[in-house]
Parts: sequence; structure tokens; C-alpha cells
Amino acid sequence: MSTKGAKAKTILGVFGDGEELTAKQVAQRLRRKGYKWSRNELTMYIRFNMIGETLERIKGSTTNYYRPSRYRIRKTDD
Repeated sequence: MSTKGAKAKTILGVFGDGEELTAKQVAQRLRRKGYKWSRNELTMYIRFNMIGETLERIKGSTTNYYRPSRYRIRKTDD
């Protein structure tokens, strides 16, 4: 993955409709697709590049859950 946009699309691609995942679950799904990201690398990337823009963070009792932001720009067929 070479650009910020490509990384964001790859990460968003592991989420299903209305799904909330932990960083560990996202990292596992990315590994199944063939990407080599650790949970720590993924957490740092999400925290500094994706929170608010493309992902929302939901604070659990001990873990953070992430879901695609409902405010992110979506493609439209015009």
C-alpha cells in the first residue's frame, strides 16, 4: 500500500455493514487478505490518520471499537 488513500480503503474494506471491530480483529482480517500489519501499527495508523475522517472510535469498558464514519464521503453514481 503506497498512499494514504489506498491504506484507508484497504482498512475500510474489512468492515461489513454496521460492524464494529477492535484493532486486533481488523489486523487479523488484513492478515487473511495478505497484508502484514501488526495490531500496534494498525492502531497508530488509525489513531493519527483515520479517526474522525473515515472511522469513528467507540470506547468500550477496556477496548476501543472502530466503525466506518457515517460522515465520510461516499461515491455516488451521477
